[in-house]
Amino acid sequence: QVIQAISSFHERQPELSGMTQRDLKAEILSTSDVVDFVLRRLTASALLVEAGGRYALPAHQQKKPGYDEDLFVRFLKLIDVAQPASLGDIGKQCKLPFANVERALQPMVAAGKFVRVSPNRFFTSAHVQQLKQIARELAAKHPFTVQEFRDASGLGRNLVIDVLEFFDTQRFTTRHDNVRTVLNQKNAE
Repeated sequence: QVIQAISSFHERQPELSGMTQRDLKAEILSTSDVVDFVLRRLTASALLVEAGGRYALPAHQQKKPGYDEDLFVRFLKLIDVAQPASLGDIGKQCKLPFANVERALQPMVAAGKFVRVSPNRFFTSAHVQQLKQIARELAAKHPFTVQEFRDASGLGRNLVIDVLEFFDTQRFTTRHDNVRTVLNQKNAE
């Protein structure tokens, strides 16, 4: 089922590098733990490749994404800031319908210009790397809380939760009760 779902995804969206774990779990009729296990096994046996939180068939050749450069510049001004704007705010600022903003951002994400941290939030790749470094520094001392990450990053609480949940799904961090730790350095990049 996983391989078939990813194969179908490649046909539908060849400009994307692969399918996210979240999208796979939504499509596969199985428990989350089973999907996680199957993804680990398929990746370990080289039947799938994983990069940047996306799973793909080894033979998949990503189409070069094309995106509107003018929109990219406009979006960048709203996303490459300390508190990135939400999708709705980007739409309001750019006077574009929400669906158009979301559609325009997809090829920018595929090109690595932005990272979709949650359904409503995008960050620049550089900002995500800065936030990962903050998590590494906090985790080097002890498991850290949402509040400690918020204080160190300067992000608002809701945005911090989005970022930390994104890190958890990327297997960069793991949550135990109310604290998080950074997983092994292989995943830390």
